[in-house]
Amino acid sequence: MRSFKDNCFYMSRTVVFKFATMLLSFFLAYESKAQVSFKDIHKIQISASMDVYSKINVGVNGENILRGRFSPTPKLVLNYSYYIKDILGLNAGLGFTIIPYHVGIKHPVDYPITIFGDSVPNPDYYYFYKHYVYTLPFSIEKHFQLSKQHYFSAQLGVEMNFVLNYPYNIGVGYSTGFPDKYFLQIELHESKSRVLFAYFFKIGYYKQFTKGNTLGFNFKLNYSPQLLGVGTYKFSNFPYESYGDLKWDINHVGLEMVYGFLPIKNKKKLKKESEIEKF
Repeated sequence: MRSFKDNCFYMSRTVVFKFATMLLSFFLAYESKAQVSFKDIHKIQISASMDVYSKINVGVNGENILRGRFSPTPKLVLNYSYYIKDILGLNAGLGFTIIPYHVGIKHPVDYPITIFGDSVPNPDYYYFYKHYVYTLPFSIEKHFQLSKQHYFSAQLGVEMNFVLNYPYNIGVGYSTGFPDKYFLQIELHESKSRVLFAYFFKIGYYKQFTKGNTLGFNFKLNYSPQLLGVGTYKFSNFPYESYGDLKWDINHVGLEMVYGFLPIKNKKKLKKESEIEKF
């Protein structure tokens, strides 16, 4: 049978044990809550990229005179990003770009070519038509930590592209040095829809600074099954024929620079998180 002293000791030990258990449970719950609150980050990101669009698809019948050319152009996007524990991110944004399309003409004749009164030297003349496009990108992003401040990222997404100059229908005639004789005629018109859906994939690297801001670079691939526009062309007044169809798409590759910054509310959370980790 326990003595009064033993009972007191047993009761004290039980109370201390329960108190310690409650304190540990509270601490673990607080830590868990702190991680969710302080690791989930809202971020604003600004990206600027240089994209290179694929060549116009030229369908050739007869001589191959008309050539497509790669078309470089800049793009600017503003993104809102939500990172779950700084590892998995959800992105939504608004962007704007001007898409030019270039055509090269291989000189089929020995005499000078005059286009709207200007003489064109050998070997090519670049004609371009610009499309003004707003984009709405949505993506999911995964981060892989390389070191304390350095990360590798992979991103998969879809975007909606709204063509502003729609509908359009233009005809262009290029003349030789002889009056009233056209050697090339091009007809361009819009595709079936002004809203084009595209899919994109990005891989990149970024560095996180002490205040939570980030700077990174991405290489991106963009593909769309839809066409931006279609057309036809025809060369005339030659001893041979050259004509065909034209197709525009929005497929491109690009190199992107991204700068991200935290709202003031998140900066306070990040500072508090840092203090908890030190403690």
